[in-house]
Amino acid sequence: MKRNILLKFAAVMTAMALTCTGSWAATSGGLSPARRVATQQATVTETVPAAVASSATSSLPSSYDLRNVSGQSFVTSVKTQNFGDCWSFAASSAIESNLLKKGYGTYDLSEIQMSYFAYDDPIVSLPGLKGDKTRLLVDEDYSQFGGDYFTAGMSLIRGYGPTSEADAPYPDADSLDQTLPDSLAFSHNTVQIQNIDWVKMNKISAVKAKLMSSGAGDMGYYIYDDYHTNSNGDDSAYWNLDNNCYYINKAGYNRANSDGNYLALDGHEVCLVGWDDNFSRDNFGGTAGAKPPADGAWLCKNSWGTGMDECEDGYFWISYYDYYLYNVADSLDYVAFYDAVPISSAYDRIFQYDGTASDAKVRSFTSTAKTASVFTSDASRTLKAVGFTTYNNNLSYSVQIYKNPTNSSNPTSGTPMLSAPLKGSLQYQGFHTITIPSELASAGDGTAGISLNKGDKFSVVVTLTSNTGYRVSIPLDSSRTYQDIQYISHSVSGQSYYNLGRGWRDCSKSGHSNTRVKAYAE
Repeated sequence: MKRNILLKFAAVMTAMALTCTGSWAATSGGLSPARRVATQQATVTETVPAAVASSATSSLPSSYDLRNVSGQSFVTSVKTQNFGDCWSFAASSAIESNLLKKGYGTYDLSEIQMSYFAYDDPIVSLPGLKGDKTRLLVDEDYSQFGGDYFTAGMSLIRGYGPTSEADAPYPDADSLDQTLPDSLAFSHNTVQIQNIDWVKMNKISAVKAKLMSSGAGDMGYYIYDDYHTNSNGDDSAYWNLDNNCYYINKAGYNRANSDGNYLALDGHEVCLVGWDDNFSRDNFGGTAGAKPPADGAWLCKNSWGTGMDECEDGYFWISYYDYYLYNVADSLDYVAFYDAVPISSAYDRIFQYDGTASDAKVRSFTSTAKTASVFTSDASRTLKAVGFTTYNNNLSYSVQIYKNPTNSSNPTSGTPMLSAPLKGSLQYQGFHTITIPSELASAGDGTAGISLNKGDKFSVVVTLTSNTGYRVSIPLDSSRTYQDIQYISHSVSGQSYYNLGRGWRDCSKSGHSNTRVKAYAE
């Protein structure tokens, strides 16, 4: 079956170069070349990542396949996307793999619920997120707009999903404008995402180790498509259809950028499930004849069903040396690894203010920065954990929680509730949930945590220090408008603060900015 009806959409939309990507099978022709937004990057020198060569000599196995680990599979079945929501398929597959890896059994998560509520805000939001909105500025349905691992992650850590496929079944190709009831935004969650690691693709050994420990990863790459002779795009130039493998070199990149009207580099999100250091370079080479410089490839689970020419039973290989994975700096050179738990093991209440996928940030003047949010307990609760987002690798953190701050300009002005700061280190950027241990805080019933009464105010203060001496980025949820999407962040003075080395600043005072700090309670 020739993939002659594949639509793809790619847009570079963020200052962090976090790219919004999508790819889907459909029942009609492709987007016109004029409507397509192709990725434009400065030409750089093509290099062979040293990490590739060194990884083969590490203690990691030369090959690994999550479909068969000592006779056990940690991958769910291949699905078929009908729209531009490849990113929700990739994220769902990676989360399902993590749940299998952790022994929670087989889950079938709803891709349409994830993509719908990433862009369509429920009328009644979760507490703390009122007024946060996402608006598409193009005449395009949410399911066609596209996204990536950042889109998925920022939506899921709010508590908007994941939901089971049974509660929100995936629609057929004729149901493009399907809407979902607001009750599916968060009332039917079956899983809670507690941690996400974003690992650079050129950290070969690190990606392999995470695949072995966490399960499948959520990754993106670019597909070269030629629209000169096929209005739906012809990808055979760099896709070897006989061997089900893909590799694009620098020449292909430059060729696509030289003819933007008829050549496109279309972003696509897939699920990374394994590798083979000995996958021969001679397996690669489409009609353009491009061959990688050495052996080795990643094994990917696609979302095009099991009958497409590009894949074997829904899986394909992409070279370690693919030009886009290692030589072009944007979001697609990261892999997202999720840490999930069933809803029965989840926290009951999330205190938070960051309700959009805005990628705003501020940077410290030194190698240390502080970020904080102040919350008010809505009932008698036990505070069990804190959560925060980071945009740096290799950080040390220190967390303290203060009850009833007395100075509205200083979130540390309250009574410290932990007997000592909660400290640790983070190898990767992403989202992190840190559990409060009993040795630092004991609730009234003797369990770990901090007892809160209704009306108690408390601040969560996180100090981040770069272990490599770099300036630290503090992620923010701030109002931002891009070419095709708008994020509206609502804030009230006294909610969020950061300290970049020159004193505390109330960023929420602006009315449209909050930090990405959360707290979890039961």
